[in-house]
Amino acid sequence: AMSGDDVQALVNYYARAGYGRHVQTVCGEALRSRPGDPTLSFWRAFGLILEGSYSEAIAQLESLMERREISLACVAASIHAHKMARIVDEESVDALEDRMHREEGDANERALLACANFYALAGGPDSWRARGMAERALRMARGDGFDAKTLL
Repeated sequence: AMSGDDVQALVNYYARAGYGRHVQTVCGEALRSRPGDPTLSFWRAFGLILEGSYSEAIAQLESLMERREISLACVAASIHAHKMARIVDEESVDALEDRMHREEGDANERALLACANFYALAGGPDSWRARGMAERALRMARGDGFDAKTLL
């Protein structure tokens, strides 16, 4: 079985290349040995976004939003998916953006890293947010902060 770092490296690689289906497959396989892992489930939903399956991704992200370590990334990814959809649900976007502002200040290092990585891989108009979040995570880091540094 692959380690969490190996899975994340593959997710990052395939996501940068735009291979949403590959992202879903890697996460799906890893979820067999770690069922219910919220981080893997998040990246699998991100794979759906890359494929343009926005409503399916939004539904999956919704079910993960209460998991502290990926809540912020889920909110950010939901906003992104809503904005990419053919018909934008402005009310949902507004509510999610409010939630983002509320949660960002309290986010822990892991939550900030997951969200920074999402912004870095999603690209688009919000990709600038990745750096600020990675810098905040680095300031909180115990140890060498390697995960945060890789995003800077």
